Amino acid sequence: MSLNPTIFGNPIPKSSLKKAEKAFKKYSKKFKFDPNNYPKLTSVPMPQAYEEFGIYKVVKDEPGLEGVKPIIAQNSLMIGTIRMGFGHYRMALAIASAAKHAGLTPYWLDLMSFPDSAGSKTIQYLENLYNIGSRLSQKLKLFDKWIWEPITSQVAKGLAYTARDKALARLFEPNLRNLPKDIPFISSHPWTGHAAVHAGLK
Repeated sequence: MSLNPTIFGNPIPKSSLKKAEKAFKKYSKKFKFDPNNYPKLTSVPMPQAYEEFGIYKVVKDEPGLEGVKPIIAQNSLMIGTIRMGFGHYRMALAIASAAKHAGLTPYWLDLMSFPDSAGSKTIQYLENLYNIGSRLSQKLKLFDKWIWEPITSQVAKGLAYTARDKALARLFEPNLRNLPKDIPFISSHPWTGHAAVHAGLK
């Protein structure tokens, strides 16, 4: 699958497309990505969040699950997020609260909920790198000023950086493939949004 050379009609430099494809191939090989391997999905009441927000967590359908609820598109909202820091979770909880208030069933899809998948392993690996950089930035002022601050505040601002996110999202797409295609989907992180588009969701 080749990347679209434009984003919202804006051309993406070939160098950015090549870097994005290189990143995809790197993690695909590292974590033995198999695009034909995807989980059958269902949902269960989300601990500590069901009572307050009515959230059902999307999980792999396995024997022994309790409170299983089939994922139904009607009067529902699928919320894509990542258990990586607290910001994405806070946004997702706010969306779930609004969905419940509107009379919708909020489903919670966390890309880290599939630990055996190449997608979850990639996210965990990248999060570990981020945590290392974050800790170093607190200890080393020069590292923070000349490396960490530019990376976290400037690098991802460019539209071309989206090409990398779209490429990596191909690793996450199988974990969404079994969802109903007509269920409304909203994302609190670019990766879940791109993965949903790759999976053919709304």
